[in-house]
Amino acid sequence: MAVFFISEPNFDQFACKYFVLNLNKIQKCFEFEFPEVEQKTSYFLPKTGSLEKRDIFTKFSEMINQLKREGNLQVEPDLFVGITSVKLTKNFFWTVEDNFSVITTVDWEKLFSPPSVFEYLTHCIIGSVIQMAHPLVGSHHETRGCLLDFTLFKRDDKVSILLGYICDSCIYNIEKFLGKDIVDCIKSMCSRNWIGEIEDPDSVAHGMKKFFKVDLDKDTGFYKTPWEKIKESFIELPKEIILIVLSAFLGALFGAFIASLFR
Repeated sequence: MAVFFISEPNFDQFACKYFVLNLNKIQKCFEFEFPEVEQKTSYFLPKTGSLEKRDIFTKFSEMINQLKREGNLQVEPDLFVGITSVKLTKNFFWTVEDNFSVITTVDWEKLFSPPSVFEYLTHCIIGSVIQMAHPLVGSHHETRGCLLDFTLFKRDDKVSILLGYICDSCIYNIEKFLGKDIVDCIKSMCSRNWIGEIEDPDSVAHGMKKFFKVDLDKDTGFYKTPWEKIKESFIELPKEIILIVLSAFLGALFGAFIASLFR
């Protein structure tokens, strides 16, 4: 299954690749991959705006056909996922058509994070894979904290991501149409156990913080503003340095106050 950035991402795409590709270590049913294509080829959608579902899938299909003609897909995938920051009409987080899926990150940072954008994207990728694998395995409008909750009220998706759960009726449908092995793989991917804790040096969470400077306990995963970078750098300073800086700052304020009294 091939994943593409079809808009220029406003987050570290290599951190995203690291996070998503860890799914390959915990199950054997799906092989996730990011094909090596030039950015100018894959960024065929703008960074902002809104597009109709049919227009996005038409453009996505055209891009894949072009890559095939040019020989840029060494191994042709069965399923295709595109990640964009363009708003999908009808307020979808992700939508599927045949063996194509498109996921949008629009508004996640501002309205819904945490969880981080990487946890959100992985959740959507797993859900879209199930629906692409068989058209009769769909989402349900009831919010159960399930991977396949439709989440008409979008904030409910936070609940589904954090629970890492797939409901009994969805398990029944997946087993019926795709088999028990797929059920076991989906359960492994849904569970948040594979992410681990930051304190565990062998965990994905630790790797995200150590190598990509993303703390899944507090960061959105999107690129940080200059102010966020300053705060992060300040917090990481040794306590002794912070005390010296604060003392100097307060001393300067006090000195200015005293000076003003004698003017």
